[in-house]
Amino acid sequence: MITASTVWQFIMPYLAMIMLPLVAVIIAFLKVVLDKLQHLSVKLESVDATAKDTNDKVVEVKHNTDGVLSRMEATIARKDSEADQLATVTDLKTQIAAAKASDREEPK
Repeated sequence: MITASTVWQFIMPYLAMIMLPLVAVIIAFLKVVLDKLQHLSVKLESVDATAKDTNDKVVEVKHNTDGVLSRMEATIARKDSEADQLATVTDLKTQIAAAKASDREEPK
């Protein structure tokens, strides 16, 4: 009579022969995946370094741009002040010229 124990004793060597190549294929597949992941990790580190360098350059350019903008705003404010002063001087010269002209006309 054949029992479950006898069947397992008979089948186990054959199952082991089938499982060993299957395990070897799985291990080979996992090695390939690991190699690809390591290669991807190296690429990501390179991209990360490039991103950090780019970010540093962007911060530097922003700082320089902020400096240029503040100098331009100061220049614009100074030019506006100079324009106001020029308008005042021109108005005063006009008033002086008008006063001189009126002084010349009165004695007549």
